[in-house]
Amino acid sequence: MIDNSPPPPFPLPTPDPDSKRHATSAASLDFGCTNNSLEWKYVLIKWTSFACAIVNCLCAGSILLFSLWAPTFQQKLGFSQMQVNAISIAGELGMYLPVPIFGYICDTYGPAKLSLLSSAFFCPAYLLAAHAFANQLPFPVMVLAFVFVGMGTSSMYFAGVTTSAKNFTGNRGLALSLPIAAFGLSSLWQSQLVSRVFTNEATGELAIAAIFRAYSVFLVVIGILGALGLKVIKSDGEISRTGERDNLLEGGQSSGSPSYGTIGRGVVGEEVTEKRPLINNATREFLGDNTMWFFAAGVFLVTGPGEAFINNASFFFSFLSA
Repeated sequence: MIDNSPPPPFPLPTPDPDSKRHATSAASLDFGCTNNSLEWKYVLIKWTSFACAIVNCLCAGSILLFSLWAPTFQQKLGFSQMQVNAISIAGELGMYLPVPIFGYICDTYGPAKLSLLSSAFFCPAYLLAAHAFANQLPFPVMVLAFVFVGMGTSSMYFAGVTTSAKNFTGNRGLALSLPIAAFGLSSLWQSQLVSRVFTNEATGELAIAAIFRAYSVFLVVIGILGALGLKVIKSDGEISRTGERDNLLEGGQSSGSPSYGTIGRGVVGEEVTEKRPLINNATREFLGDNTMWFFAAGVFLVTGPGEAFINNASFFFSFLSA
């Protein structure tokens, strides 16, 4: 007799609670490693950007060495003291007046683009200054060259300071003090290097044209280094606010029917774009504060005598030594 009954079902393996526990722990371990690696990556990018910001500010102060070129401008080019001061003032105007534009570029396109823009200012400016000095070109050519030198100084310095301020929101005082101190020390080490490398031992004069050509290459390299290294890492609060804003924008769109307060055109594929104001609320409140204008007037009055002393320091020392 043949048994036609179906075979007994294959016994399903009973789940092992230990294996489930190990699988869960392994998954959580992998997830933890991923978060840890991302966190280390962000920390590395943040501190690399901070180092590039320090280098930017440490190399941006070439215009502060103007008192070294001033006597040579008078001796070799025949410029008067008023003309030398006019060249220095042109550099200061190029350094201070475009700062709002540089701030807008930095907020819109990032500090890396601003650092690259500083290279575009420095290279032709110092090449033009070297050509004007070597060929004794007219006085306005040197004025134009130092306008762009000032613009390159401001953009390179501002790129480094802004990167530090945005990456270290919890310690902005320390994050801002180090790049500012580096900018102040830039004239110290550059003056020592220039006086030792580009000085004619026989006559004791500086090779101004060679110095300007060296700056045109050196500052381009620093600007490109900043363009590659300056990155802004968003904090957790900024990321959460961005996510909430995106969710609100996505949730506010309807699938064909016009909502209250909107015009029912029903255009397919139309995207809702957010208009970014030119001046944010914090800047508007800052400009509306009356004490800010008194502070700006004080800075304006205090900065002038200091800049005038720097411009004429070589003349003072030569007069005292005589």
